[in-house]
Amino acid sequence: MRDVVSPSIRRILCVFPKYSPSFGTFEYAYPLTDGVQAFMPPQGLLLIAASLPAGWEVRFIDENIRAATDADFVWADAVFV
Repeated sequence: MRDVVSPSIRRILCVFPKYSPSFGTFEYAYPLTDGVQAFMPPQGLLLIAASLPAGWEVRFIDENIRAATDADFVWADAVFV
């Protein structure tokens, strides 16, 4: 069951989808680096989240690091991709 939250507060889930392996994603180079798992941070989503009202809850998931779960989607009032 969903938690009761103030109607003025929203829970926003920002999901950066996993990109397909290609020459431009440099996946072949990840083993040469210490702990790198993704090529580029989700800067567009970060910019959008920065413009949201300060009281809203925001979570970020980069699916190049870990996949979004059903629990993540249940938590969210809206999902930005």
